[in-house]
Amino acid sequence: MNSNSILEESYIDKSNIKVDCILKCLEDKCSKYREAKGDSKVVKINTFDVSNGNGYVSRILKTTIFFDDIKKEPFICVIKIPSAENFVKLFSGTTGKFDEDWECMKLKSLVMFHNNELKFYKKMSQKIGEMALPLCYGGFDIIIGSQDGAIIMEYLTSSSGCISSHETLNIFQVQSVLNELLKLHVYSITTGKQKKKIFKHKYGKEHSKLYVSLFNSHWESIKNVLPEQLINELDGTYKKYIEHYINIYHYYIYKLPYISGNYSVLCHGDLWINNLMYKRNLKGCLTNDIYAIIDWQTVYEGSIGVDLARLLVQCTSPEDRHEVETNLLPKYYEDFKKNSSLNDKDFNMTYDMFIHNYNICLIDQAFHNIIMISLLITEIQKNENDYNFNAKKEALCLRLYCNLKDAFEKLEKIGTEFLNEIKI
Repeated sequence: MNSNSILEESYIDKSNIKVDCILKCLEDKCSKYREAKGDSKVVKINTFDVSNGNGYVSRILKTTIFFDDIKKEPFICVIKIPSAENFVKLFSGTTGKFDEDWECMKLKSLVMFHNNELKFYKKMSQKIGEMALPLCYGGFDIIIGSQDGAIIMEYLTSSSGCISSHETLNIFQVQSVLNELLKLHVYSITTGKQKKKIFKHKYGKEHSKLYVSLFNSHWESIKNVLPEQLINELDGTYKKYIEHYINIYHYYIYKLPYISGNYSVLCHGDLWINNLMYKRNLKGCLTNDIYAIIDWQTVYEGSIGVDLARLLVQCTSPEDRHEVETNLLPKYYEDFKKNSSLNDKDFNMTYDMFIHNYNICLIDQAFHNIIMISLLITEIQKNENDYNFNAKKEALCLRLYCNLKDAFEKLEKIGTEFLNEIKI
């Protein structure tokens, strides 16, 4: 067996996916690879985990492919390999059925996330007109017991990057993402009206209970760094409304998208700052223009408020969120209505219904913000000196306070009586 055959029969970094399978995908589906390779042969492949082991459900391998013609530049792509290592860390310490059936739940979630993302790239990504999505060159589903799974994608980091997770997006960066979400939402009620139905939300009662456990755990943790005045103001209201969270979850996931006068849309489901890649300028600095929205593991058919609320709660300052809510969301609704290619008679979502979607999802995301801020504070505490840590901690605590305060005020105004009708 020659050296080239030995390479092709080898496996990609701690997986059972053969190099040969990766190369065949690139040969079939990537014109840039074919152009880079030409008539030469692959002689070496290097992989490097650019996620530094921090990906929750996958390892992101920067993959460099070298050719026997030394005059040719190596070809670089990304291979996503499913991994549950940090998924385990995220949910450690929770209680209930999730712990009892941990191995089964972990594997089931990993399979769902990976196969869902691959299905989205294969079946949907090229059908959503000019949306900023990464190029996918194919991949392999997880088949339990026989195949680990992989997704082969373009390497984005040379031309784009993410804003630091403890920082916030500015108004122009938010608008750039809204432009992309509009394409997704319009597609969902026009040419993608039937196609979106293949992405059904697959979690149930146990998952909402898991969230409550996580919220409570991180709430107790973050109370150690929140100013006492903020704790006194929020703690009682938090305890009052966390009792309703399971019903809130089931309302916005399973009922809200399908009530009369509403439209269900495709939701990214995890639209936070690490999944937003912004273009770099000639000096290498990040701009306000989105390059790609990445990590579509959690895509599903749901409420139009899901991604809007997650974007604004998790990625913006309270001041900018309020400005977007006041000035940009009304315009977003009008653009959604105008671009839906439905006439006024057939388009039956009112602005009040649109904002109801957003408000309910904001309430949900404010609870999720507890986990997000808790994890961010833990992260910066490890990496910053006391002065920088205290400054960043105060900014993060203020974001959480404003998000929770606004959410609780909305819930107080809406009331919880409608949640009593939710059957779980």
